[in-house]
Amino acid sequence: MRPEATLARPQLSVLYLMEKPKTAKETSIGQLVDANWIDRDLPGSWKSTCDAQHDGLCKTFPNRALSSIRPAWLVDVKRQCLVAAPQDCSYIALSYVWGSQSTFNTTEGDLIYLQSDGSLSGQLTKPIARTIRDAMGLVEILSERYLWVDTLCIVQDNKTEKAREITKMAMIYGNASVTIFAADGEHANSGLRGFRGISEPRRLHQTTHCIDKEAMVVTTPVPSGNAYEPGNDRSIWESRGWIFQEYFFSRRRLIFNGNCMRWECNSAVWREHVQLPPELDSIVARVVPCSFILEGSIPDLSFFSIILSDYNEKQFTYPEDCLDGFAGISLLFSTQLCGGFMSGLPMAFFDLVLLWEPREHLTRRAAKNLKRAKDLPSWSWAGWSGYVIFPHEPNDDFIKTESQATQISNQGTIRTRFWKSHKAPNSTGTPIHASIFDFKDAADSGHFDHDTSWKKQKVLEASESDSYYPDSICRTHFYKHEAFPSHEFWYPIPLMQPEEAVPPVVSPYISSTSQRAWLFCDQEPWKALKGYPLLSLRQRDGTWAGTLRPHDDLDISGLTVQDPNEAVELVEIARGYCSETEWSGIEERTHPERPKYSHWYEYYTVMWVKWVEGIAYRRGLGRVHRPCWEAQRGDPFKFMLG
Repeated sequence: MRPEATLARPQLSVLYLMEKPKTAKETSIGQLVDANWIDRDLPGSWKSTCDAQHDGLCKTFPNRALSSIRPAWLVDVKRQCLVAAPQDCSYIALSYVWGSQSTFNTTEGDLIYLQSDGSLSGQLTKPIARTIRDAMGLVEILSERYLWVDTLCIVQDNKTEKAREITKMAMIYGNASVTIFAADGEHANSGLRGFRGISEPRRLHQTTHCIDKEAMVVTTPVPSGNAYEPGNDRSIWESRGWIFQEYFFSRRRLIFNGNCMRWECNSAVWREHVQLPPELDSIVARVVPCSFILEGSIPDLSFFSIILSDYNEKQFTYPEDCLDGFAGISLLFSTQLCGGFMSGLPMAFFDLVLLWEPREHLTRRAAKNLKRAKDLPSWSWAGWSGYVIFPHEPNDDFIKTESQATQISNQGTIRTRFWKSHKAPNSTGTPIHASIFDFKDAADSGHFDHDTSWKKQKVLEASESDSYYPDSICRTHFYKHEAFPSHEFWYPIPLMQPEEAVPPVVSPYISSTSQRAWLFCDQEPWKALKGYPLLSLRQRDGTWAGTLRPHDDLDISGLTVQDPNEAVELVEIARGYCSETEWSGIEERTHPERPKYSHWYEYYTVMWVKWVEGIAYRRGLGRVHRPCWEAQRGDPFKFMLG
C-alpha cells in the first residue's frame, strides 16, 4: 500500500440551491431528506415511472438471444425459500461485497431443505448476511417476488453448476428487472440502511445555509472525485473486479452510496437528495455501456479498450477469478469483434491485441489456488494488474476514408507469425484463426471468395507511380458490403449477428515459430509516462535500436532494468509501421537518435521474455527499427509462451 493511502482525506461537500417552497407542489434542485429513514415509496415510484415512460433498453436486454438467459435458482421472498427460476420471470439482483465475514451460503447438503416454505426465515447453520436479508425486504417494496443473490442462488460446492452459473452471471444481471447495489458496504453484513421495518437507520448529514428570504443552500458530503453522490470516500465496492461486470450489464440500478439512494437507468438518473426539473433529466441520463456494443456490426476495438483499461485496475480477492469476472463482457463483445475470446483477447485480432501495452507499472497476478495459475498467462493482460491499452485501432486500416485515395492508414500491424493454442506444453495445439488478418491476406493475394455479399470495386484514383507501401500492397481496389452502403473497405472483414455470441475460452499456452535477438537497455529511461519508463534499446556498439517498456522487474529508484549491463532477449511478434508526418502514438517517433525517413517509420514489435523450464514468459514489449532487427535477428526457432 502506498504511504499516502493511510492519510485522512479532507471532507468534501456539494452545494445545491434550494428555494424555500411557497406551496407544497413547488420543487427545487436541492432536497432535505430524513437523516435516518428513506421514503419507502420512493424506490417503487422510480421503478413505476421508468416502466411507464422509458421504452427500449430500460425494459429488456438489447440482445434477443441473451435476453432469455435465467439463473438456475431464485429466492422467493413470499415463500421465504429457494425455487427453480420460473421461465421468463421478473426478478431483482443484488450486487455487494462479500468481505471476510462468515455467512450462510447454499450447499448441496442444504438444497432440498432450502426449497421448503419458510426455510430462509428459519434456523440455519449460519445467519444469512444482513445485506441479503435487507435486499429481500426491498424486493417487496419494488413490487417484485424474486431475488437473485450469488451466495444463495449458486450451489457453492457443486463445481459444475457453479461454473455454469458464473459463465452466465453477466446475463443474470443484464436480465434482472432492477439490480440493487450495496455500494456503501465493506462486507456482506453492512446492510442496506434506512428502511424502517426492514433495516437499521442510516446516518446522513446535511447542512442548510440561508442566502435570503427566498432561497437557501443545502450541503451534502460527497466522495472524492464525485460531484453528485453523498459519502466520504471511494468505496471498497467500486474497486472490486466482480462488481465491474455487474454494474456494466445492469439495465436499471438502485444504488446505496454515502447513506443516500439513487436510481440509474438508460434514460435517467434520480437522487433522493436532488430533484431536477424534467427538462434536465435527459442531460444527466446515462446509457448502459453494453448498448453501444450492439449498435453496429463493424468491428471497433476502441470501446473494448476503454472498458478493459478500467476493468484491469480492479482488485480480486482471488486474482485467478479475473477472466471469470470478464466472461460476460467477452461473450457480448464476441458478436461485435468477429468471434470468440481466448484468455481475454479477441481471436479475430489476435496478432494485434497480443501487442497490448502498459500505461503504468503493472503487477503480475499470482493465483492463490496454484491449480488455477494457468488461468493467468503472462502473454495476456489477464496475467497482469494495471492500466493497459492496444497499440492502434484496426478499423483505421480496413475502412477507406475520403482522405485516402490509394494509401493505407497512417499506422498498421503486419502479421509475420502464426499462432497455436495449447492446453498443456506437450499438447499438439490448435491454430488460432485471426480472421481479420486471414481476410486481409486473402484479399491482398486476390483469393478472397468467402462471402459473395462483398463487392470489389476499382479505385478510380489509382496511382501508377512507384510509391512505397510498408505492407507491399498498392491499393487499386476497395470493397463494399450491402449491409453498410455508406462505408468503403480496403479489404473484407468477417461480420457476425448478435445471436452468434461465442463463449470465451482459456488457453494457458500459445506457440509459434519466430526469430530472436539480444539488445541492451539504457540505464536511464528516455521517457516516463506516469513514472513508468520507456527505455532505449541499443546494439553492442551503442547505436540506437528501438525502445522497450518493461512490465515489472525494475529498480524503482532508478527506473531501470535490474541489470542494465546484461542484454535482454527479445522475440519477434509482428511487424509494424507508422507515418513520419502524422502523429500515431508511437512514442519513439520523436526520439532524437531514431533514423528518419520521408514517409514511413518501420519497426518490429518484440517481446522481452524470460525462460522457465523451456517455457517463455512475457516481461515487456518493445519496438526495434526494422533494418536493425533484420540485421540482428537469428535463425527461426520454435517457442512457447506461458
